[in-house]
Amino acid sequence: MVMTFRSLALSIAIFAATFAACAGAVEVTESERRAGEEAAELAADSDLIASGALEGRGGHAMSGTVSLRQSGSGYILEFGDDFVFDGAPAPVVAFGREGYRKETQIGSLRQNEGKHFYRIPAAIKTGDFDEVWVWCTDYDVPLGTAKLVRR
Repeated sequence: MVMTFRSLALSIAIFAATFAACAGAVEVTESERRAGEEAAELAADSDLIASGALEGRGGHAMSGTVSLRQSGSGYILEFGDDFVFDGAPAPVVAFGREGYRKETQIGSLRQNEGKHFYRIPAAIKTGDFDEVWVWCTDYDVPLGTAKLVRR
């Protein structure tokens, strides 16, 4: 297949527009903010189950630690103080095994940096998964992932 200069330029423009669109700010609802505060309270009295190092995907920069914790009331996912992300529209947090699993979404990413928490619904069996994913639902692309290492 021969690619003309014009089609190459168009492909580059489409990629650039998609990449730029995935560099947005995180918007958090009041209920999401309250859910994060509740999960933070539960995490204060919890045990570390697994943790991993976040890495950017799809051209995005992401780093920091993510930890799976267990409290008397269930499981909590903690993004550490060292968490940093370059931003995207519609980022969600989910689990996976050999890839992102849409049915495990636990909520929208609440912030692009620093410590924050998510309470994991009881319907999600955390033992079935060994990855944490941050996914852009607007463009259906990965933004970052961490392989969880059980303790």
